[in-house]
Amino acid sequence: MPAFQKEWTTTLEESRKTFSLAGLYEVVQVWQTRVAQCVQLIIQGYYDVGYRPIFVPVDSAPARVDFILARISAPPATSHT
Repeated sequence: MPAFQKEWTTTLEESRKTFSLAGLYEVVQVWQTRVAQCVQLIIQGYYDVGYRPIFVPVDSAPARVDFILARISAPPATSHT
């Protein structure tokens, strides 16, 4: 993230001159908010086009697979007669 890096570097230099971490905390807060907003926009985009996102908890890989499979519906069976 070049924009974050630029903002962080500029604020870090200022922090070294003023011996204050306030600017660095502010940069982190602003970017955490931006990232959270991006995630929400992505999720909303999925809903807008008709998908139902599955929010998978942090767990072992097999447990995550079981969690997902328990929540998805299989396509209707078709007969080939």
